[in-house]
Amino acid sequence: MPVRVGRGDIPPQRPPFRARALLVLPLLAACSAGGASVRDTAPSVAIDDTGAEGASRCGAALRDDVAAIVGDDLWYVSETDSLVEPVWLPVPGGASVPLDPAVVREAAGIDASKAPDVRSLDAWFTHLVEGWDGMDAAQEADTARWASLRDWLRANTGGAAVFRFGEIEIPVLGVGVDPCGDLVGFRTLAVET
Repeated sequence: MPVRVGRGDIPPQRPPFRARALLVLPLLAACSAGGASVRDTAPSVAIDDTGAEGASRCGAALRDDVAAIVGDDLWYVSETDSLVEPVWLPVPGGASVPLDPAVVREAAGIDASKAPDVRSLDAWFTHLVEGWDGMDAAQEADTARWASLRDWLRANTGGAAVFRFGEIEIPVLGVGVDPCGDLVGFRTLAVET
């Protein structure tokens, strides 16, 4: 029986007084130093229709790729700041593209009464990846990590989208289907009153 990996519906929230730490990932340093894009350095996964074991990376290995991008200090800012966490959600029988919000909800253990709101990667990430005048080094690093996360989802999963469930305290999952039919990506919380 598959075991769901994650830390529950609501990630930890950062108190407003917490200082932001600057984390410079080797991936980002390599991209900026060599003029390469994140796609040039991001791990890639070839989807293997043969189903041969070991032919494709799946599940926990891909979740670890996401963990390398988000680190332990990438926060989603809404009316509160919420930690962004990597997730791997096994789907019995495998998920298909396009993703059904009900499959995502069930795999994530989200209450069925919470209505889904599905957004494309471009629509959801736009405000997170666009810079502005006066950004400090920490904000620039976070913007680069959000762009890396979006690009990684696009390159390594099928049918990736961002799924929001409910109102006010909104679980947010940015996931796609891995070569084994499981969901891989990130999870956070948006608070909108």
